[in-house]
Amino acid sequence: MTGDTSTVLTRRRGLLERAIRYARTVVVQVRPADLARPTPCAGWDLLDLMRHLNESVAALREAVEHACVFPGPAPSGVGTDVLETFAVQSGLLLSGWDEQRAEGSVTVGRAPVPGLVVANAGAVELAVHGWDVAQACGLPDVIPLDLAAHLLAVARWVVPWPRFPQFGPEVPARGARAADERLLAFLGRRPLLERAPNARGGPGRLAGAPTGFPN
Repeated sequence: MTGDTSTVLTRRRGLLERAIRYARTVVVQVRPADLARPTPCAGWDLLDLMRHLNESVAALREAVEHACVFPGPAPSGVGTDVLETFAVQSGLLLSGWDEQRAEGSVTVGRAPVPGLVVANAGAVELAVHGWDVAQACGLPDVIPLDLAAHLLAVARWVVPWPRFPQFGPEVPARGARAADERLLAFLGRRPLLERAPNARGGPGRLAGAPTGFPN
């Protein structure tokens, strides 16, 4: 591979802000009644996914505001409060983030990590889970192609090996050309398969939902 980790992870700016805006565009459309819906994250309904998403936002806020990620779970909201929690906390993250903060390092566990690495890894998390939310609710929102192309390059470095238990196995892209489809397939989603009826007004499980883990 011609590029090193530094090139891939620390020279791609603006991804976190774009990922936050995409996820916010999706989540603002979610209604409390949607929280019982299944998601592409195996074994998780939308309430579980929103709690996880809120914990991710809280960790990123810690990184931005304190230059470290504290151990232990962060408040994620309860019941329908998860939607308000996301709206408020992601808004604070968006307003608090600027690229100058990426010049420093963030302590994750006991290890210092370049701030932009943390930000770009967080961008993958927020964007792909934003897509999960859209799929769960039958929304047409897709990850913007230019954003997805950059996130795919980042994901290939930040997804651990072995992937288990944090991530399920990569699935065949089945000839996918669009960057968002390749990103989703790499992260264990099957965007090219037809979904079972799951749009608003009809419950159902997502056809081809990954059997892996909800990350």
